[in-house]
Amino acid sequence: MLFAAQKSNCSARLAEMTWDWCDGRTGGVLTWLQRLGCRILSRPERGETWMLEGIAGGNAALSRGHDPATIAQALGFLCGGMLWPQAFPELLPLVTKEWRRRSRVEARG
Repeated sequence: MLFAAQKSNCSARLAEMTWDWCDGRTGGVLTWLQRLGCRILSRPERGETWMLEGIAGGNAALSRGHDPATIAQALGFLCGGMLWPQAFPELLPLVTKEWRRRSRVEARG
């Protein structure tokens, strides 16, 4: 039970970071990733796409133009490697739920 709660907390934190990125707070997300042990491999000239090396050594790109699900998958991969779906099983459902909520709010005007 404790392990499931820990995974949930990690998924929730990654979901928060996903929405921080999507809402334009990229600096905080990059700082957080670096504190975890990720390395920035290339910085964008125009501020669009960052290449990073994850904790497990795999590389991923984060771009301001990507949708929330893509950002969540990249963050999951950077933090959990190729096993991120097993490590953070609630990540995509949390991001999708918030994305739907935001879409409904935008549709209402």
